[in-house]
This record gives sequence, structure tokens and C-alpha cells, in this order.
Amino acid sequence: MKWIYLLLVLALVAGCNDEDELTPSEGEETFYKLPQGNHDYDSKIVDYHTKYGFYILYEFEKKDLFWNNMSWSEFLMDDKDFVYIATATGEIRGKQADPNYVGQVLDMCEKCCFKIYPEEYLKDYMPLRFLICSNLGKVYTVGTKYENGTTTIIRDTAKLNVYRSFNRLAVNWASTDYDTIKPNDKLYFSKDLNDAFMSILKENDVFEYDNGFTMTGHIYTYAQLQGENLFKRGFLTNTTLVNGNITQSRINDFMAFLNLATVPLDILNAEPVAIDRQDNNPSVVGLFSRVYADADDGRVDGKTGIDWIKQKYNFVIELLKKYGIDTDKLQHPEI
Repeated sequence: MKWIYLLLVLALVAGCNDEDELTPSEGEETFYKLPQGNHDYDSKIVDYHTKYGFYILYEFEKKDLFWNNMSWSEFLMDDKDFVYIATATGEIRGKQADPNYVGQVLDMCEKCCFKIYPEEYLKDYMPLRFLICSNLGKVYTVGTKYENGTTTIIRDTAKLNVYRSFNRLAVNWASTDYDTIKPNDKLYFSKDLNDAFMSILKENDVFEYDNGFTMTGHIYTYAQLQGENLFKRGFLTNTTLVNGNITQSRINDFMAFLNLATVPLDILNAEPVAIDRQDNNPSVVGLFSRVYADADDGRVDGKTGIDWIKQKYNFVIELLKKYGIDTDKLQHPEI
């Protein structure tokens, strides 16, 4: 993926004759100069690029964070100079890192992600840009307020650990926020970073569907499921079951459990959180601590939906070990 930009450059060169003058464009073929400074961590960043080909950047332009090939993801609507266009209606906020905290965040990334996967995965599938950021968040609307004939939209920003978009991963915490980071914050940082990278691996067909996953004996009869009813049937998301296609339903289920494998056990074993009955992707916080009666799948065999979930989860964990992934560090991040 990361070398698509090099191919674009080569194609541009091939299309020019000797008299043509090549000038840099504003496109995505930008390459970056390393090191960006002379801090202790800069040599490590250079080593990562030399070995795996991706750029870890803590100084970058706005386009490196917000340009998504066809749209601009930065939240701009509260900017007095904002002009509405269809490609600039984003909801992301973020800034460059505070250099004083880059080393700490890089250390988290190494322990929680980089050291977990085989080296070829980092080389082949890590996006070209890995941005270390501060103040990374997603803007959402809380409500509206009507006052003196004017309606004001009330917004807030939800802090993001990780933001994934066009050929980039961006991570947060490189600011004074790190001074108050807690072990639980690092658990969720690990969860979100590995979830993003696992999704990239899945999209690149790294993992082959294993028929052993279906040998759990789980029933895949189609039903419209939401909220806790998903867990009661042993599923994670309402996109799993496809009407009239059991094979695809099983594959969807397998893919969902690949992402569940990136969630630290301390999160899965925590106190369960409340779930809306219409939630299509219910929170897995406390999933393994939930208690239900027999699985709501038309049978009474002593197995609950959580039993099915744990059985499928354990199968996927063992499978990932065969791919060279350090699942112990996924389940128990070094924080």
C-alpha cells in the first residue's frame, strides 16, 4: 500500500520527455525527511523507516492528518473563515505532537503494537504515515440552544486514542495529557491501536478463514439481532448474520472475532457496561463477565451465548499464534 505513491511518481516521470521540467505537486506522493530533530527518540524513528519503510512523524502538515484522497476530515464548521464544500465537512481535530512527549508515546506504540506482529507485517502493511499527535479527537453534536432568535449548535469533542484514514494511522497523547495517563488509558490505547492494525491486516487478506472456526457447533440461523441479544446468541455485531448465506455469516463472524482478539483481557473481564437494546455494535467492555441463561438459539444444551463467544475467541487466539502474532501481549499489554 505504502508504495503506491512511488509508483505514481515513476508513472509521472515516464510520461515526461527530456525537455519536460518536473515540479512537485500537492498530491499524495510526498515523501518525508528524517530525522525531524535530534532527540533521543529520533534515531529510533529513523531505524523504523530504514527497516520497515513507514514514516513515524511528529512534525507534519495538516494535509498529512486530514486529507483523505477525496475529502478533508478536519472539523472546520466553527471556523469563521469556513466555506462549506462537500469535501470539507469533517469531524476530526488534532495537532502536531509536543516533542517532549513523543518518546513516551513511541514507547507505548512499541510495547502495545510494533513488537507484537511479525516484522513482515510492519513492512508490508503498516501505512506510509504513522503520525504522533496531540489533542486528537472527534467532534459530535450534543444538542442545540435557541436564544435571542438564534439557534446555536452545541458540540463537544470525544478524545481519540487512534485515528485511521487514507494510508495513515494517527495516535494521540503526545502532550501534557500524558502527565496524567492511567494504566486503564494505556489498556484502551492498546485496544484501539491493535484494532486499527488488525483491520488493515484483514483488508489485505492476511488471514485465511479457517474451517475449524465452524466446528464449534454454533448455529448461524438468520435473525435480526441488536444489543445484548447479539451476545445472548454468541455474536458480536449485527452485520454477522446474512439472510440466506450461512457461509458468509460464518466468515463475517470469524472476522469480527479477529478484532475481539485485540482487546486486552482486563477490558473483557471488567464490569459490564450498559448496552442500548438497539445497539448494532455493543461494547465488549466486561463481555466475559456477562451472565446469561442458555443461548437464545432454539436449543437448551447448557451452553450460553458467552460460552460460544469464549470458545470462538479462544480458537482465534490459537490461530493468531500460528501467524506469528504474540497474543499474550495482545491479551496482557505491557503498560
